[in-house]
Amino acid sequence: MKVYKIVPASYAALRPRNPQAFERAVGLNAFIGRPMLARWELFDFDPEEPQQLETDFFYFGLGGLAFPQRTLDVFKSLFERVGEVLPFTISGDRFHALNVLRRVDCLDISRSEVRRLPGGQVLKIDRYAFHSLPLETESLFSIPQEVSTLFSVSETAETSLDFFRAYGDEGMTGLTFEQVYLDD
Repeated sequence: MKVYKIVPASYAALRPRNPQAFERAVGLNAFIGRPMLARWELFDFDPEEPQQLETDFFYFGLGGLAFPQRTLDVFKSLFERVGEVLPFTISGDRFHALNVLRRVDCLDISRSEVRRLPGGQVLKIDRYAFHSLPLETESLFSIPQEVSTLFSVSETAETSLDFFRAYGDEGMTGLTFEQVYLDD
């Protein structure tokens, strides 16, 4: 089993057309593993650089992955299994953001290299080690110590959940996968 940290290769700076409504609905709790669908609206955004939207995935700017309809068509069942798919528009074109709600407490602190703040909170994880058993049936997830970081599990018995493999098989663009753990 391998665990990858998902790093968007493309960032799209988006400005909500109605920033007050967006702030009221989303606030500072966007894309940190808390449900947002009940207060989400079909927000419309303006891109600062439209060419950055030409990939299959891009960083939404608040910790979420965003993607066009064609990407949702490929990954819809997987995305709905791990979180909320939130629709929005950019200059009238339909896009979606993934709010991953699946948080797995699987970081093996004793084998990881973790920097902490004076109060004990995790500041940064320099080397990841995971407890493997909780990850055998996972695909996309975050961990309590890094709620805005997304991880993907690959090479488990459940191949239908292998986002890393499907991303490559479908020839998708816009993400990089940094291998952070290998279970021997």
